[in-house]
Amino acid sequence: MTDIDNKYADGFPFSREGEDFKQGLSLMREVLGEESSEHIESLLDNPLFGDELGYVFSKTWGALYEREGLTLKERSLILMGTDLALGREGPLKDHMKVALHAGMKPKQIIEVLFQTVFYLGAPAMVLGLKVANEVLGPEIKEMLEQKEQQNSNQ
Repeated sequence: MTDIDNKYADGFPFSREGEDFKQGLSLMREVLGEESSEHIESLLDNPLFGDELGYVFSKTWGALYEREGLTLKERSLILMGTDLALGREGPLKDHMKVALHAGMKPKQIIEVLFQTVFYLGAPAMVLGLKVANEVLGPEIKEMLEQKEQQNSNQ
């Protein structure tokens, strides 16, 4: 890496050599999987906006998630509330996955959605439930199977 590359490694213009980017990419791969990571990385090659997107990605998934003061679970709670308030379905899906990765249970995520109904309105909660159904599908199926098994044992 040259002195110029090193100078900008964690700033703007964006560099894939920056620590923030590497941390963010690692976390995203853990949480969202390889396919999402490859999609984001392909967008970074765009000559029109690749550096800007890379910078934002590095600072959110990398630097921001690594800050002290809040746990990953607490950050996911804040972000889910923000996503619901702004009606952002895609980020809500990602932040629910972050919440699961951070140890939240599906019931807790549903409680987060219910908590918002009085502050954001029923449409926000319905959006959240739609997204939760997609994200939590496997967990919901497992919960239903456990409930069925409990009922059959009685």
